[in-house]
Amino acid sequence: IAMRYVAAATVLGLLLAGCSTHVPYRNERPAIPFPDASNLIPKCAIAVRFNEDEASVPESDYLDAMFCLGLMEGLLGSNSAISANGAPLFCPPDPGIKTWIAAKAVVDFAKVRPDLLHMVEADFAIRALAETYPCSR
Repeated sequence: IAMRYVAAATVLGLLLAGCSTHVPYRNERPAIPFPDASNLIPKCAIAVRFNEDEASVPESDYLDAMFCLGLMEGLLGSNSAISANGAPLFCPPDPGIKTWIAAKAVVDFAKVRPDLLHMVEADFAIRALAETYPCSR
């Protein structure tokens, strides 16, 4: 039984040592509570560029692109859930849009309405998607 504990402790130690190795391109930036859209637009621009020409985006920018795409995925999914139970926030064409297309809509909206970049990221993105894909009510 003692050998099992020694073996388990050794495996656990190796796993912990492996987890503590250097991670390239780790995000060391401080978290900003409720960041405004001016932080989101560069990330979404990278996501759009990544989907149009992946080779033009350095690996060090992947995290920013994935943040934007994750936010778009969350908004698209939330909107879909809301529309199943009531009025959606925006109405993309059926069968829906890809996350990078949503990111492009947000970037394009920022060019037209830079005066709204003070809005919280998610609020700005919802507004951009609602303006790009309005619902006929």
